[in-house]
Amino acid sequence: MQKMDMPHFSTHNPLKKELNLENIYQKLPIGIELYDGEGNLIDLNETDEQLFAIKRTDIIGINLFENPNFPADQIHRLKKGEEVAFDCQYAFDKIKTNQYYHINPQQENTILYLSIKCLPLKDEDENIYGYIIMFSDETEKSVSYTHLRAHETLRHL
Repeated sequence: MQKMDMPHFSTHNPLKKELNLENIYQKLPIGIELYDGEGNLIDLNETDEQLFAIKRTDIIGINLFENPNFPADQIHRLKKGEEVAFDCQYAFDKIKTNQYYHINPQQENTILYLSIKCLPLKDEDENIYGYIIMFSDETEKSVSYTHLRAHETLRHL
């Protein structure tokens, strides 16, 4: 099998900038949040800011384990060092009611349908030193499916 060489780009080639890991992280089509070992938010990507209609400076430091939209059993498993994945109806009203972070008034009464994957970051001794949370917005699919089911139900009446 022939080894493929990495492409060589001149310093002025625009593709070199596009292949920068930070740029890729910021532009991924999923929201990504990075937490320290205590569950405090230390970074997020641009997609996450857009998904939740938030500013980075407004939420840095919030605690993952206090998120009112995350099921307690999933938080417990994550703290034990397990990878968890679940679907969630992310209700902004819960965020406001529990004063988890300040929400944009346009988000009130809004629910996002999210697929969430949480990964504990561990050192070589299996000690947790952080967490990565990935959010995939499934709202459009969920709403379309709900409308399709309602249409099917009405058609059979």
